[in-house]
Amino acid sequence: MLRRLRHLDVAAVVNVADFICFLNKFAAGDSHANCDGSTSSPVLNVADFTCFLNAFAAGCP
Repeated sequence: MLRRLRHLDVAAVVNVADFICFLNKFAAGDSHANCDGSTSSPVLNVADFTCFLNAFAAGCP
């Protein structure tokens, strides 16, 4: 999921830049922030934010 937000380095290190990138994409309504892949309105919602938090905590590249 995070790879869709920005290009990660070879080691796929998840850091604060990924977190900020997601927040910016989410705030802008960018489809790349649709972490849970939902298609019903509203596409971006608290489920996407929760999905991202879980993926980020797990170190998901």
